[in-house]
Amino acid sequence: RAARGYRGEIDAAESFRAVAFDPDGAWLFAATGSTVEVRHPVTHRRDGAVFAAGAPVSTMVVSSDGRRLVTASDDGAIRVWDVATRQPVGDPLVADGLRRAFSLAISSDGSLLAAAGDGGTAVWNLANREVVGLLAGINGSHSSVAFSPDGSRIATGDTGGGTVTLWNTATRQPDGEALVAHDPGSPINALAFDHSGTLLADGSGDFMANVWNVVSREHTQFTGNELQPIHSVILSDDGRTLITASLNAVRIYDVPSAAQVGQVFVKDGSDDCWDVALSPNGDTLAVIRDH
Repeated sequence: RAARGYRGEIDAAESFRAVAFDPDGAWLFAATGSTVEVRHPVTHRRDGAVFAAGAPVSTMVVSSDGRRLVTASDDGAIRVWDVATRQPVGDPLVADGLRRAFSLAISSDGSLLAAAGDGGTAVWNLANREVVGLLAGINGSHSSVAFSPDGSRIATGDTGGGTVTLWNTATRQPDGEALVAHDPGSPINALAFDHSGTLLADGSGDFMANVWNVVSREHTQFTGNELQPIHSVILSDDGRTLITASLNAVRIYDVPSAAQVGQVFVKDGSDDCWDVALSPNGDTLAVIRDH
């Protein structure tokens, strides 16, 4: 299913920068300024205290059990939070060789955290907070990262190589040849697996998205009409629906036919879309816009 029908707007004193649903879809995490608020997606009411990150939050991820939130801020800090108490769990995470993080991912069992940024992708054991590896970027950095649903693979997108690399999580070595279908020099801004782990979507700065079969290494390409980098992708659990977001538009595609089946416009026609999140049951799509 794809989200249908406008459901209202959540306002804040400062612009929202990132958005994510909890695993049940009952709450929406929204980064605004130096805090993350928890909002009800229907009533829009705020739940409890905010997560006070101390610097603007650029990206975040919620663990599959809903107990942990991880944020990356403009000050370079990667913080792990207890969702129940809204308090940080220990000091910010640090990895030699990794500087500012652009993308975060947590394995489905909650054991590993991956942070892609300047210097590559660092992987931590969340239980003991130790770094278990640093995945090197072809051009020195990664702009996106995703775990396969079973946790056996990590996908990373290069910042300037137009390349997606699959890694064996246990050995932290490349798993087969890189996936290359974008213009050289284009950043891979977003990655998303389907529930089976067979399909992987990417979105790039060359205005295109792909859905890869990671077994056959074949891909289908999706191109919108606007000349804007794709900064977010969502792939439905069954791999049949792809949602892409650029500054101008949020587009919905049927993957088997590669046909566009919908486009989301914000209520007043604003074109500034910054982030998107789909509820776990697929009935609510949250879009951050600047207006």
